[in-house]
Amino acid sequence: MNVNVKQYEFPNIIAIGSAKTPTAWGDATSNTRSAGLFWENNFSFDNKFMWTLAIRRGYASSIGAEAPSITYPKVSFSLRLDKFGILPSEISMLKLRAAYGENGQLPGLNDAMNLTWAASVGASGTSLNYNIFGNPQIKPERVKEMEIGFDAELMNMFSVEFTYYNGNSENSILRGAYAPSTGYGNYTYPYNVGNTKNHGFETMLQVTPIRSADYDLSLSFIWNYQTNVVDTLGPDTPEIISTSNVIKPGFKKWEYYDYVSTGPLFDAAGKYTGAQRSATKVDLGNPLPDHSGSVTVNFRFLRDFNLYAMGEWGLNNKVYSFIVQDMVTFRCYPGYERLRALLGLSSVGVTGVTPLTIGSPEYIKAATEYAMMNPSNKGNFVKDADYFIIRELSLGYDATNIVRDFMPAGYLTAMNVGFSVRNLVRFSKYNWDFETNSSGSRGNTLASDYYAMPMPRTYNFWVKLDF
Repeated sequence: MNVNVKQYEFPNIIAIGSAKTPTAWGDATSNTRSAGLFWENNFSFDNKFMWTLAIRRGYASSIGAEAPSITYPKVSFSLRLDKFGILPSEISMLKLRAAYGENGQLPGLNDAMNLTWAASVGASGTSLNYNIFGNPQIKPERVKEMEIGFDAELMNMFSVEFTYYNGNSENSILRGAYAPSTGYGNYTYPYNVGNTKNHGFETMLQVTPIRSADYDLSLSFIWNYQTNVVDTLGPDTPEIISTSNVIKPGFKKWEYYDYVSTGPLFDAAGKYTGAQRSATKVDLGNPLPDHSGSVTVNFRFLRDFNLYAMGEWGLNNKVYSFIVQDMVTFRCYPGYERLRALLGLSSVGVTGVTPLTIGSPEYIKAATEYAMMNPSNKGNFVKDADYFIIRELSLGYDATNIVRDFMPAGYLTAMNVGFSVRNLVRFSKYNWDFETNSSGSRGNTLASDYYAMPMPRTYNFWVKLDF
């Protein structure tokens, strides 16, 4: 229960009962229940055979009476072939492994509730407001995944890991907008969508070519591949469209799918008259790179210095440049205004540009570039964003031996100092920041660059003391 008051009769007594005027009051009741059970057993025989069995069962009041619980099982198995004495001596370790598991998420605590209302009191009286928008038919999400792989160490120098996975997700939980005819405005409600299939692989190669008392060099390379396809949605949901992404059967999840300009239009005299639009929407790629990974260098030299560098890369990566589309729409993008001046359409804010001759090859080229920036077609602003980023660079020094010379024995056991830079430099086909997203991590929109703060470059200095 709650009450708001004002105008205390006695300044030194601010108890609620001493107030002259109550301004608002109300009460609320909640009743939620959740529980979970987890069981796991690990087995090992002669350090050759290892397996795990596990099961997790979750309960939540949000699921409702139709599905009061959900069970997620897991099983894994591995075999150490190097323990059987049948491999060449150069292979010091070879482990084969396989696993199957299920995971997912429960709906939110209020997601299974019907529409509820709340009363509010204002200057004009008491009114009813929307409170909770739920969906009594909501179900838990289930993700099934199978994987196989191996780990190997060779020649006391190479280490290799490989994993292939194949998965299927069911009843993914999203939030969608009501139809305008319902009168619920911009409110959203939770619902399940059909199935999505995915597969890919993860690999890692580590090499240690130098190992000595004063020098160590370790290199690693990670290469991952992933792809997916939306198998089905609900019977009444042909596709789910957000600002720049779509979830549609037959396409990858969050695919960019929209109209694009296919070229310029000219009148009989060869003068530019507009942009030709594609007859249908076009598949424009995905905001999640197909191929991604990292490169790491760890070099210890002169015994006490350590240099570390890590770079990340991604291929077939796309981003929706909403910021450029907006600047073009409001006529404040320099490249767009220069093309307008070259075509003789406008010269506002542009100096030193002479309009091109209508019908000339240069005019046609400028018209083509201008048409491909037509702001009416969102697909024109889905850009390539392949990248390589030097994510971190650091240099550290172990000063323990030097400090011990100036301190009594037993006081200081270790001292390290260092300096690092994060997000040092990036190389990308996209000139802006492809790592930002205007809606954050929520919602159905991914990789939309719209006046978001870019990833900062940060500098750090540290001193670590162990006593």
